[in-house]
Amino acid sequence: MAKKLDDVIASLPTQRRAKIEQRAQELASPKDLRQAVENGPCFCDTAGHAAP
Repeated sequence: MAKKLDDVIASLPTQRRAKIEQRAQELASPKDLRQAVENGPCFCDTAGHAAP
């Protein structure tokens, strides 16, 4: 039977859980998501390309 993500995270040590929650907050803020949608992510390494 598959485990739920919440169950897996709950079974982790407190410090590890806190790090995961903090990182999730950094990656999932509405502002970041809105900017990613509006500007699109830039993965281009082409010379002369200006990043947004």
